Amino acid sequence: GGATIAYALILGPRWPYVAFWAIPSILASIQLFVFGTWLPHRTDDYAPFADSHNARSPAMSDTLSLLTCYHFGGYHHEHHLHPGVPWWALPRTRTGPRR
Repeated sequence: GGATIAYALILGPRWPYVAFWAIPSILASIQLFVFGTWLPHRTDDYAPFADSHNARSPAMSDTLSLLTCYHFGGYHHEHHLHPGVPWWALPRTRTGPRR
């Protein structure tokens, strides 16, 4: 907030703060919502949820899962089953078919 404004006034033009701070923050929030919340929890899909977590792991490659949301989308059900596992270890938690 205030620090950003002070730096902008002292250091010069504001466009770098928008281009390299505000816009990436907004895009990351949209990315997290779409791949980390909406897709894994959507109810308009014909497939029922596997259990009471009401989450599924959308079918995508490990590479795409990593790029879209650090495995939080592609391994979302596994995240619910093992909430203490760090994002980079989620692929090792998968047993059986995608849920």
